[in-house]
Amino acid sequence: MSKRQILMLLGVWVMLFLFLGFPSSWDKVLALLSGLLIVGVAYQLGSTSAISAADVVSKDAPFADSKIKDTPINTQASIPTDTVVHSPPEATPNQ
Repeated sequence: MSKRQILMLLGVWVMLFLFLGFPSSWDKVLALLSGLLIVGVAYQLGSTSAISAADVVSKDAPFADSKIKDTPINTQASIPTDTVVHSPPEATPNQ
């Protein structure tokens, strides 16, 4: 399960546990634990995305190689000839 999915489930849990009828003292403890879990997962999600972004962008290779290599371009693609493109009417200056 990804960290984003865990965050989504924790968010749903926070929305629902208030309506499940727990005693008020349990509500406070559950809210505290849920909040701590959300903060922890969000912190890990932010640090892993920052690391992956740093790995993708490097100063040595500013451009990524294309995965499509030596693919011929179809210059004879069928272009519909019955399609007419109308240009907007030209504005006439007020005289």
